[in-house]
Amino acid sequence: MKGAPASRRPRSGRAHASTFGRRRASLLQGRWPPTLRGRDGTLTILLMVLLVWIGLGQAGQTGSEWATNAILFGSLVVVREVTSHSHPQDAGFLLKGLAVPGLLFTIAVVWSLIQLSTSVPSGLSHPIWGLAGEALGKSLDGRITVDPELTRLAILRLMTVGCAFWIAAHVSVDAERGLLLLLAVAVIGALHGLYALANPVGLPSAAGGRGSLEGTFGNRNTLATYAGIGFLVATGLLWRRLRGHVEFSSGRMMVAELLQRIGGKGLVLTGSILILGATLLLTGSRGGVIATAAGLLTFLTLTILRRRSQRRGGLGRDVWVAASVLAVMAASFFAFGDLVAGRLSESGLSDGGRPFLFRTAWDAIASSPWLGYGYGTFEAVFPMFHDGSDDVWMGADSAHNTYLEVLLGLGIVGGGALIASIAWVAVVCFRGALTLPRSATLSAIAASVAILTGLHALVDFSLKIEAVAITSAIVLGVGFAQAARTPQDPASTRGRARLASVGDGSMMRTE
Repeated sequence: MKGAPASRRPRSGRAHASTFGRRRASLLQGRWPPTLRGRDGTLTILLMVLLVWIGLGQAGQTGSEWATNAILFGSLVVVREVTSHSHPQDAGFLLKGLAVPGLLFTIAVVWSLIQLSTSVPSGLSHPIWGLAGEALGKSLDGRITVDPELTRLAILRLMTVGCAFWIAAHVSVDAERGLLLLLAVAVIGALHGLYALANPVGLPSAAGGRGSLEGTFGNRNTLATYAGIGFLVATGLLWRRLRGHVEFSSGRMMVAELLQRIGGKGLVLTGSILILGATLLLTGSRGGVIATAAGLLTFLTLTILRRRSQRRGGLGRDVWVAASVLAVMAASFFAFGDLVAGRLSESGLSDGGRPFLFRTAWDAIASSPWLGYGYGTFEAVFPMFHDGSDDVWMGADSAHNTYLEVLLGLGIVGGGALIASIAWVAVVCFRGALTLPRSATLSAIAASVAILTGLHALVDFSLKIEAVAITSAIVLGVGFAQAARTPQDPASTRGRARLASVGDGSMMRTE
């Protein structure tokens, strides 16, 4: 009998330890949002970390940064695909939605690899290889690309951006993870904006004059695009908070409720908008400001049209909130837009050098419309067609028009396929913004970012900078994942059933 209590002690100790373990696990689960658990939750956290990383250094403009980003984002894709067998239900509808843009993207990548190959028929290789061989007195293997190194780097950047889109789209099948990624884009963008505001000159750059902001980007136009992306995302998220909760019976009550929602728990988004808006305006970038304004108008228009088409209540409230947003933007422009206004008054919307670059790029495209000169080779091709009439642009490494550069490098078919793949994704986001019963705001944000980057790509090269390209790809991935789904998808049902708690639970509620 005396030994009986002793025999029970180990069991009692184990029971106590087990109870403590369960309590600790319960406590941790209570503090850790359910949406960030598991494989996709871990990938989401890693994406947030990488969003911080890509804006550091020189914001993805050097070979070492390109290689590092390729390894990091490529590793996420490998991990996700290796473990995808345990989550087969999550990717089905997304893969169907990506079939067409994925095929177009693959065509562009395969053609760029063919351009690198030394096994192409001699009639397809560029004549420069024969001339180089004669000059060196030896035979050289011909290729379509005129500069293999530039083409390899361009393919590396393209595949890295593709990996970022792929991972963002798959983890954002759950709308709450998509919201967390967008919140990270806004907050991280604001942090980089604070750095730029604290360092008004930034890195040396021929494009940015003293007094303009450049941050880690070394170029005010590129920083303007990056800040514009964060600004649109933060504005879209704050819109969800205001539209979903502001109720009023009079103009005075509406203003009071708006002020309450903008402050308080919405202060993170409000602060991000103010920082990013000031950063954008103080860059002095005409194209960046105009493209961001176009993106903002796109977002507001899509949201209001959706409410009207679905005949849902609150349309008048949406108009009031939209008017309030535009009024704040106008006031901000008058407060911080002196640099932009000054450049507009001096030079208008035109730039004497860019039309020259455009004409030269068109001449090069016309000279080899089908084969191209190798993806990413504008820097090597431009001197071949430079007529010497503008010495300022003699060493230009960019056409200041991403579309022309893509067509010059890949040709009409390959370049057209790449452009069409991105356009397809943007169109799906537009459709989702107008027709989705829930989470339409995520697709509307992605559509507005597509407008911003698409318009700015007409006059600059921001998408060649990985911090801009990867961030915009992640936003598009979030919007596409929501737009491609259907209400019956298991992941959609789970996403709508949960609430995430980030700063304000209501802000993260799936719409």
